[in-house]
Amino acid sequence: MSTTFLPALKLFVIALCFSVFTVAAYPVEPDFQSLWSEADNLRKEAASQGHEWRDTAKVLLEAKKEYKAGNHEKGLMLLSKGRAESLAASAQAAREKKQWNHRVVK
Repeated sequence: MSTTFLPALKLFVIALCFSVFTVAAYPVEPDFQSLWSEADNLRKEAASQGHEWRDTAKVLLEAKKEYKAGNHEKGLMLLSKGRAESLAASAQAAREKKQWNHRVVK
């Protein structure tokens, strides 16, 4: 190797290490709109089964509001909560559909 090549190689290695650490420190921001659409579709699915929870739509709208206001962490947290509520409502609907007749007085 020539000695003129070594400083350029060192600089390249340093730049590469810096870019790797930068990527590790700042992971890619999730696509909020697609995640929100998925959560809202799950909410609508629960609603179509007659089991949408009372505040889920409000939570999802608040998530969108917070995210647009720049509070990304809070927006994503609320989005996660709304998605979880929608999934739980659908699970509840499935349970009710399967077990309602056990609660009927005979």
